[in-house]
Amino acid sequence: MSTARCVLALLLFASLLACQPKQSGESAPAASSSSSSTSSTSEADRTRELEKKAADLDRRTEELKTMNGTDQEKIDAANQIDKERRELAEQQSGH
Repeated sequence: MSTARCVLALLLFASLLACQPKQSGESAPAASSSSSSTSSTSEADRTRELEKKAADLDRRTEELKTMNGTDQEKIDAANQIDKERRELAEQQSGH
């Protein structure tokens, strides 16, 4: 396996690991009924947006496997996906 393919495989693996959701046994505390509907709606919207971004990154990762281009272009694309996946993970964790 060429060095570029090894790097690409490692980047893809790291991207997949980064998208794994963190498991926690904690649940969010219940809010008052008047603000809970508004906050739950905005939280649901935020969750849908994050899920949409994650699905897009998954799609792009799959496309990368059959991408035409030089090894460097593939590595650059994998790096970009990995960067965006890390940013998404930070958004999901609330940082």
